[in-house]
Amino acid sequence: MQTLTSKSVQIAYEVFGSQDGSPALLLISGLGEQMVAWPDDFCRLLADSGFFVIRFDNRDAGLSAKLEELGVPDLLGSWAAYFRGETVSPMYTLQDMADDAVGVLDELGIEKSYVCGFSLGGMIAQNMAFGHPDRLHGLICMGSSTGDQLLPTPTPEAQAVMATPPPLLRDEYAAHMASVFETFSGGSKLYSRQCRSETAARSFDRCFYPLGFMRQSVAMLADGSRKERLEKLKMHTLVLHGEMDVLAQPEHGQAIAAAVNRARIVLVPEWGHGLDYPELWPQFKDHFIAFCKDG
Repeated sequence: MQTLTSKSVQIAYEVFGSQDGSPALLLISGLGEQMVAWPDDFCRLLADSGFFVIRFDNRDAGLSAKLEELGVPDLLGSWAAYFRGETVSPMYTLQDMADDAVGVLDELGIEKSYVCGFSLGGMIAQNMAFGHPDRLHGLICMGSSTGDQLLPTPTPEAQAVMATPPPLLRDEYAAHMASVFETFSGGSKLYSRQCRSETAARSFDRCFYPLGFMRQSVAMLADGSRKERLEKLKMHTLVLHGEMDVLAQPEHGQAIAAAVNRARIVLVPEWGHGLDYPELWPQFKDHFIAFCKDG
């Protein structure tokens, strides 16, 4: 692991594979997630397929900077304002988080990269495409959304586990997160509880920091709907979305694909919400390779 400073924010990152002659693939993690949510074996699979893979901890997560000086956000008040259609005031924006991602590319001397974001990471990647289109060869959104309020909300079961505070002890936390993502799987038989449990335990050991989840959440809410911005985007785009996703239901991925002029969507059977599906990793890899060849 290495660190860099981007606009006074320290960002931790790791790379897989060789930078020489390989297309760069920047992976952006989801809400409150650390870079290890992109499993090591999946990153190695991508690197062995010819990509120079980069993953990093978003600000307020993992080993990247914690913006303690910004204080504790009013998350419930922000959600209420969001649903009333009022302005949400964030402590930082998704564009700020996108700028952090650009800083990783700058540190590595990469002029252009394929950028893939999962869930909130897909929203950050979209903002990267809005603000820095010259830095992307192409955009990949996995399990993400346009942020349009007219799209389906999470199922009641998904909402219930989202509202449950995480345990403060390591083993209980790992078991809890495995159960949360099992709910998010929509009952998929390909979900690996062991994979998520190991990721959660590793994340807990690296840095247990729930407050970062709250500040990132407010940034997400403040970004609002990206539908109009996506409609103006002229970029090679791939949308991968799970048919069984109960958090960001399939309509969210379909909305991205409908908005972006050059988008292609793949709805993946037996995929819910998360990356804990080892049997699907070769399929994801093949879609990445085909996408890069098409571009």
